[in-house]
Amino acid sequence: MVEITSEQWEPFAGSHVGLSYGANAHYLILRDGTSKRPQGAVVPLEGEFLAGVMRGAFHPKDGQLYTVGLDGWGDYSTQDGCFHRVRYLGGKVRKPIGFKAHENGLRIDFAVELVAKTGKDIGNFFAQQWNYEYGKRYGSPEFSVNNPDSLGHDPVPVRSVKLLDNKKSIFVEMPALKPVMQLYLRMKLRDVDGVEFSADLFSSPMYPHPPYSADWLAKVVATNRDIGALRTENTKPKKKPDWSGKITEGAREILIKTISGLKYDKTLVEAKKGETLVLKLVNVDAMPHNLVIVKPGTAQKVGDASFKMLNDPKAGEKDYVPDLSEVLHFVPVIDPNTQHSLHFTAPKEAGDYPFICTFPGHWIAMQGILRIK
Repeated sequence: MVEITSEQWEPFAGSHVGLSYGANAHYLILRDGTSKRPQGAVVPLEGEFLAGVMRGAFHPKDGQLYTVGLDGWGDYSTQDGCFHRVRYLGGKVRKPIGFKAHENGLRIDFAVELVAKTGKDIGNFFAQQWNYEYGKRYGSPEFSVNNPDSLGHDPVPVRSVKLLDNKKSIFVEMPALKPVMQLYLRMKLRDVDGVEFSADLFSSPMYPHPPYSADWLAKVVATNRDIGALRTENTKPKKKPDWSGKITEGAREILIKTISGLKYDKTLVEAKKGETLVLKLVNVDAMPHNLVIVKPGTAQKVGDASFKMLNDPKAGEKDYVPDLSEVLHFVPVIDPNTQHSLHFTAPKEAGDYPFICTFPGHWIAMQGILRIK
């Protein structure tokens, strides 16, 4: 996040810009600090960066935002790196610049004066909600609020939209609004100059203010207003066996350690065709790792498939190993300062068999070769 301290970005003064490494994008961060728990929202900003932006700063002379980024894993980079300037050139900004979450809807503030289209033109407004789940894995699937055990989004009915007296704020009435982790609102509006525009707001109204009060509002629908315990995966440690496969007497042991910097300490190990082996993986790094042996020439296919498992709520239970015929053997994900021994028989055909770590984002760097002679 970068605090907007520049006078050149006057419409957004006091807010922050968020930089998204993964999406090569940036967004405005809004904050309502008047509730019992500070509430946040983001507004996407136009433009894409050529690489995953990581750092930004406002220049003390020209007052504009400068960003730098790089390519690594889990991003949409088209270049190895980037250096960009983001300028505000003046003129009217048709973006939300403030918000306040109530139990019966959202008040949204703009930098320009608006005009009401029809007074109750709710067809120009769309809202949906979902929740996330906290866990050890990267990211989270998106869970239904109305059906918590299912994936998906729930539409949130918009009853009315009212232009408030200051002409720069609207109240979007949602009488059945629940405290949720994510509420997305899509809006089509018109300013006093007759310019029509669209705006998006992603808010987290988990601790909303009491209902907004006005004569034209409906009675608030009774819902469970308590956010309660946040959705959390079962993090109770499960005792995993420290070995897998079929134990064969006299098998030769191969020791591989995971070390810092997303590396295996050995990137080439050799074995004979059909040899019985014990591959002992010892994790001396600070993060979880696994080791997956795949068919020759298929490391990228398996690695790419492991990325897509981020959308699978049971990916952790599957040790981030894709269900593909190219996967021959694997050591499950093991935590730091643990080890696991895989008992297996080497392939009967000579060749170079890649082994990779499919824990999210690791496979591009963590690779090695099991060479069968």
